[in-house]
Formats: sequence, C-alpha cells, structure tokens
Amino acid sequence: MRCTKLSLFSILYNTVKAKVPINFECNMTLNCLANDWKKDEYRYSLELSKSKTPQNTILVVGVNPGGQTDPEEQYFGSTIRRVCKLVINNGEGNTTYDSVLFVNLTPVIAKAPSSLKDTASIEHLPKDNIKEIKSLIQERNGRIHNVLFCFGNSFKYNKELFSKVIRAIEEALPPSKYNYWCLGISKKGYPVHPLAHMKDLKLTECTFSQITPDDYSFQKKN
Repeated sequence: MRCTKLSLFSILYNTVKAKVPINFECNMTLNCLANDWKKDEYRYSLELSKSKTPQNTILVVGVNPGGQTDPEEQYFGSTIRRVCKLVINNGEGNTTYDSVLFVNLTPVIAKAPSSLKDTASIEHLPKDNIKEIKSLIQERNGRIHNVLFCFGNSFKYNKELFSKVIRAIEEALPPSKYNYWCLGISKKGYPVHPLAHMKDLKLTECTFSQITPDDYSFQKKN
C-alpha cells in the first residue's frame, strides 16, 4: 500500500504524540513512499525518505514489525524513530543515506518475539517474505547502498526460517559489492536491536559467518 493520504510527516511531532515519550531529538520531515501492511497482521515493508526521489537508500533488516507504526494515524513506533535518527543524514564516505527501507526476517506483527516460534501465523501470510524482499531490492536497483542488520537476539526463535532470509539478502546484495552494518554486536553474536540498552549506538561495519546450516555469527569488521 502506498502512503498517499499522509505522505509527509514530522518525526518530532510523532515523538510528542507517542504514547510513551522517548528521547528522539531529530526534527526532520520524511515522505512515506511505501507501506505494505495489514494492521495487526503483517507488514512486508516500510520506506521513509527525505525526498520523493531518494538516491541513497539503506536496507534495514529487523526481526519482525511490532505493529505500532501507522502512517495514516501519524504514529511511528520507537524502533522506527530510533533507526531514522541513527541512519538518515549519516553514512560513510560520499554515501549519505536519505532514505530507509525497512524489512524483517518475518512480516508477522507480534508484540512478543517469542511468539515467532509459531509457524501457523507464517503459513497464513498472503505473500512469501523472501520473494517480496528480493522484489523490493530489484525495484530499487542502483539506489540501495548497503544493509543494516538489527534484529537482535530474537533470531533464536526461528533460526531455520530466518537463516533463509539472511541467505537471500546476501545473494541479492553480496558483501563484495555492499557494506553490512550493525549498531553493535550482542554477547550471543547477533546484531543488536535499535532499542538495546547500550551506550553510543552507531553505524558500525560488520561481517557474518554461517556457523551451522541454521545459524549465523556476526562480528565487527576490523
């Protein structure tokens, strides 16, 4: 679903409107270019951009949508706002990100990550998540610059499924051509969640290796 009704929003305004106040001092106005979701059930993608014709997009890979973000209601969850603050207008070298494309290891909306172990909700999804992610990348050929992994330790709840998504992204955006980023690495070897209780969260280049057929280990790049 395209965000046409309310294509422009102020993140600072949404911070004030948020049910739970969060320290998010980032007064910018963004366009909602895409929002493929069904409320309370799934979200395949969400794209936010400084302009209607973005040039440098970063693919952000979370674990699953929490369901709070609703562009039509001008409400954006704390995870979305935190990522925008950390990513937009930042980058490396001559690449400054002006847009963010959010996808997830699963599109199932769930408040508790532990519920992702239930495969029934995944089986009833209308579209295949991996095919959707590949299509999103192809449609934005030439303007996706790099990947931010930030799904946290919740990877453990469905390693078999989530590993397939990681492999698909690696094939579509190979590390030989694209940089992989995280906001830090957890003690369990996964890229930390944007709301992790860590000091100085920032874009940090990383690599990962497959340690079993259904598991990965992430490391900061030297």
